[in-house]
Amino acid sequence: MRIPESELPVAVFDSGVGGLTVLHECLVSLPHEDFLYLGDTARFPYGVRPAEQLLSFALELSDILLERGAKLLVVACNSATAAALPALRERLAGGVAVVGVVAPESRLAAAATRNGRVGLIATPATVASGAYDRALAQASAGRAELHAVAAPELAPLIQAGGEVDERTVACVERACGPLRDADVDTVILGCTHYPLVRPMLQRMLGPQVGLITPGAFGSSGSSSRSPGWPRLRRATGVSACWPHRPRWPAEPTPGRSRARLPRPPSTPCPAPRSRRSSSGAARSTTPWFRRSRATASPCARREWTP
Repeated sequence: MRIPESELPVAVFDSGVGGLTVLHECLVSLPHEDFLYLGDTARFPYGVRPAEQLLSFALELSDILLERGAKLLVVACNSATAAALPALRERLAGGVAVVGVVAPESRLAAAATRNGRVGLIATPATVASGAYDRALAQASAGRAELHAVAAPELAPLIQAGGEVDERTVACVERACGPLRDADVDTVILGCTHYPLVRPMLQRMLGPQVGLITPGAFGSSGSSSRSPGWPRLRRATGVSACWPHRPRWPAEPTPGRSRARLPRPPSTPCPAPRSRRSSSGAARSTTPWFRRSRATASPCARREWTP
């Protein structure tokens, strides 16, 4: 029995566990969809491999996922996106839509930067491809300048798991130092593993620097305004708004004035009760959180809305 295309899953592949950060954002944005995830941990890391090999890996993984059935292919790995996205789209033209992470991140960074200086922390393969240089130049019409830093050791350290040790801290410091010197105000995290150490990156770069993650193209925070959302919407049949957001009565209806929800009726505060203690003296039994409001003054006892 043939499964309807609308019921097929969305396929996501990455070089390892880092792609789970992209999968998480997809699950948040498309909670009604099924997903098929493939992490190629056997050939990790991708970030130090030549472009020809990455293209071969991407074509192989896409064939495996499409054989199981998928209506959309998300290339979560930044290195694979930089090396293989055009070839994948050409190969699957007219069939399955292919979504990458480089162009959406670049558009978000171009929209977020205030001084025109955008940083990039990525693997050597991603930096050498020049994919972010071209995408950011196109997204900003040449007004933004990219400062790229290659961090070959960071993704393997994150992939290994375990506690964050001095090696990870030193690697993050080496990657963030040149970006602080360049006075960037927006940094693209060009690897799906990097959001797993986002708090450390934010601390090293400073609170004034905005971080763009690979999964931001489909997150609920960007919703229909996200650069990558239209392709996801067309492939999954999702409307342009948040898929399951209810329409509350207080929202304006086209052609009608804004409806107002009735205010809850005020609740009279109960009078303080008292009982005799063992010594015969009366003591209040009003709870402390009501006593502070109900017995502070005669006016406070008249009416109180919790």
